[in-house]
Amino acid sequence: MQHDGAIERRRSWNSGLRERFRRLEDRWNRIYPPIPIDGEQPGILADDSESGLGIPDRERHAFEIRRPNVLIVGSGPNLGRVVHRLERSCPRPILAASSSPFSLPTGEVGTLVVLNADHLSPTDQQLLYVWLTCTRPKPQVLSTTAISLLPSVVRGTFNEALFYRLNEMCLTVWDASHARTTRRAESADPALHA
Repeated sequence: MQHDGAIERRRSWNSGLRERFRRLEDRWNRIYPPIPIDGEQPGILADDSESGLGIPDRERHAFEIRRPNVLIVGSGPNLGRVVHRLERSCPRPILAASSSPFSLPTGEVGTLVVLNADHLSPTDQQLLYVWLTCTRPKPQVLSTTAISLLPSVVRGTFNEALFYRLNEMCLTVWDASHARTTRRAESADPALHA
């Protein structure tokens, strides 16, 4: 009987923590909104797209002029197309670093593409942060993640300083089914609009 009470308290605590993370992430996204990209929209990834990738002109101009580090959240084939399209405007040479096994380039780097940043170990995160801090000239970084990294930062499982370094601009890549599901959930839950 006592065991059931402990399980119930743990479930209650976990649901409270999940709700806290959700509110924190909602607040973060209101202050620093990710730029949504619906990869299924016609022309969104085409060269002749007037705003390039569906990014608003102001953000696209900032990407091309300031060369910010971009955190790209999403999965599936659209993610690869977005990374490939962004690479066209990035400084050369462009090198990739996968999360497993993680290794950093030793030569000149114009742009570093970090794949699956959400899978980096704490040691790899620290190594990447130090490398970004010490490397001159400063490379542009495009990093991909299947999930939002903010909850991991709050839990202390993702390096906070690295998160802010990688997240100068955030793009969220949605496929059409995710966008429809999200729109349906938002219209059904009026609390999300408050």
